[in-house]
Amino acid sequence: MMLAASALLSACEISGPVVDTQAQVCAGWKPICATPDDVLTDDLASRIEGHDLYGVAQQCWKRTVCKGE
Repeated sequence: MMLAASALLSACEISGPVVDTQAQVCAGWKPICATPDDVLTDDLASRIEGHDLYGVAQQCWKRTVCKGE
């Protein structure tokens, strides 16, 4: 039985290499820019900054993407 199971598993193949392109890394991400109408707490501002700095580190956008910076 083990021989049959290993034969089935060895028949599995990935159809080509997995490519981690910049577009895939950044898909669905965008910087969060505050507006004058936003009410920010220190905690929320810190989390937004962390999100935005992560996007910069991943090269999804540049640090100065928000207007007024």
